[in-house]
Amino acid sequence: EEALAGLSERQKEIMQLIFYHDLSINETAKVLKISGGAVRKHYDRAKKSLAAWFQQKGLTEKNFFNELV
Repeated sequence: EEALAGLSERQKEIMQLIFYHDLSINETAKVLKISGGAVRKHYDRAKKSLAAWFQQKGLTEKNFFNELV
């Protein structure tokens, strides 16, 4: 949850739809009624933000998810 705190609401929505609901970029765009390009832009920005958070904490994504289990 701390990692997601730095994301915009739109970025959180997109990450949730893609990862938790296993939707594609195009399916996510249809659900949110925005273009696929907009979804890609928010998705890419969210991934960069999360990668920076992981790096700041000294974690790799793999280590982070292992700590959750």
